[in-house]
Amino acid sequence: MPSGWPRDRRLWWLLWSACPGLGWVSLRAIEAHLGSLEAAWHAPLRDFPVLPGRGRQALAQFDRFRRRWGEAPLEHWAQKVQGGRRVLLPGDGASPP
Repeated sequence: MPSGWPRDRRLWWLLWSACPGLGWVSLRAIEAHLGSLEAAWHAPLRDFPVLPGRGRQALAQFDRFRRRWGEAPLEHWAQKVQGGRRVLLPGDGASPP
């Protein structure tokens, strides 16, 4: 995992990366625009940045994904990913260039 990333930030990245239609570039743009992926989780859809190739349909998909996981998804997500799973995140030294 990226060195220096706190546990919660890693979990937010992992959770959001499971949202259909979102890739690393979009996640970086959302995080930069809203301050964190945690803030994005709780932000109204009107606050989301305009992402290349993303329209109303994508926002509806984000909203369905967030509703499926609820208001406080991290502990459930932490249980889901525990058990030694290894995932590359942006900034991880093992990530390809």
